[in-house]
Amino acid sequence: METHPDSALTLLKHITDSKGLSSSDHALYALLMSQALDKNNIEVQSDSLIRIATAYYHGEKEFSRAGYAWFFLSRVAENRGDAGERAMALLKARSYAVRSRNYKLQGLVFGEKAREYQAQKQPDSTLLYYRLAYAAFQKAGDRRNTTVGLIAIATCYYMQSRFDSALVYFHLTDETARSFHETSLHTSIYRFTGLIAYCQKNYPLALHDLRIASQTSDQYDYSKWIDMAMIYLQTNRLDSAKRYLNRCTDPREMALAYYHLWQQINQKEGHLSAALYYAEKESIAKDSLSNRALQQNFVGLEHKYDYERFIDENDRLVIANQHNKTLLLLAVVVILLLAVILLSLAFLMRRKEVKRRDEIIAKEQENNRLIHQQFDLQQVVIEILEEYKTTASNDVASGKPSGTNLPIEQSPASLTPKRRERIIACIKALYPSLYDFLVLHPSGLNPTEILICCFIRSGFDSTLMIPLLNITRRTFYVFRFRVREKLELRSKDNLADFLAKK
Repeated sequence: METHPDSALTLLKHITDSKGLSSSDHALYALLMSQALDKNNIEVQSDSLIRIATAYYHGEKEFSRAGYAWFFLSRVAENRGDAGERAMALLKARSYAVRSRNYKLQGLVFGEKAREYQAQKQPDSTLLYYRLAYAAFQKAGDRRNTTVGLIAIATCYYMQSRFDSALVYFHLTDETARSFHETSLHTSIYRFTGLIAYCQKNYPLALHDLRIASQTSDQYDYSKWIDMAMIYLQTNRLDSAKRYLNRCTDPREMALAYYHLWQQINQKEGHLSAALYYAEKESIAKDSLSNRALQQNFVGLEHKYDYERFIDENDRLVIANQHNKTLLLLAVVVILLLAVILLSLAFLMRRKEVKRRDEIIAKEQENNRLIHQQFDLQQVVIEILEEYKTTASNDVASGKPSGTNLPIEQSPASLTPKRRERIIACIKALYPSLYDFLVLHPSGLNPTEILICCFIRSGFDSTLMIPLLNITRRTFYVFRFRVREKLELRSKDNLADFLAKK
């Protein structure tokens, strides 16, 4: 799957009766097939296959595979143009990725989130998630994806016209990419460094880098040719500019720049009629950027054409029956009214969809913030527990008594001031109103009592809190009893429920 995805797809296609597999094998088949199709750049818009995997890998079943299943569901939703479904699938994928501690999966999810924000033209969020993806790939030891992450970060700086920062990252990427011997990576690097040099009006350097990028043919050849023509135009080498533009038979999304260059070349050469022709082509390219507007225009033209054709046929046939003509006109009016009503309903539905998407994005951002904070808190707890476990094992091996009977400040695995501050900072961010309530309570709760309350609010049980605080079980219950007294709780009141309401 990683090195030869085309062979993986061929092998999977040999399985002709996937429904006859066991539930676990059927789910794994659906996941692998979706992954193989994605790696082979085969666009899939139906989610029926991947939902077999998402339905099986849920709850506590294999977090890593569940994360990949929701990740590929987000890809399917993107192919279908369903932004809301894509956002929800990525949120699920991220949740499973964090729990699985699969850093490569986290990097893929963060990268997909960056692409999502890039499509929404939110450069700050795009850069943030590309940085998170880069850090995750580094932890996973995935050197190639780490290099791709550096290229993505550099490209973000380029799109923001922060050329100095972009060049730093591109040069760093160029050094790490040499070990892979992949010409596509070098092509991307030199293409963007050439564009940066062009923006800085260093045309010789821009031409040098773009020539290096053009030595390898790939799917972006048309873009490199247009970039070369752009530089030659600035240096008044019009013949060279025309030679590269003639090689670009399909400018794709760069059609606007393509026609603009032809218009400038003909204008400099004094061919005003040709310049006017390409100016009109450029205007048409601008209009084509709005596909939705074009579709509506086509629908309107089609209605108009049908109506005029019908009138012409009536004129040729010389319809004598005025009553039929009246009924026909009424029918056309009704059709137009229905069309207006349908368009209005579609517009309202679109507004609701946009509003719902914005709410989902806002909720997702808040959930992401909470997940980050919970993750930080879990990391601190895991560090303390691991150190506590190591200390306890060493004590047993050396015949020393358990460290839990020592004072807090004497235990190697205790909550040091630095660790206590980190945990308190996480809890303050998660439950700000509860923390303020406890600190300002007139009964004067001490720091350990406040920490126990915050642990209880976060869902920690006594078996976890006792080693964290490095106290005995009896001491813990004494602290808990004092907390209940200071908060003036009755015997029937539940402390966890009381704290959850604050």
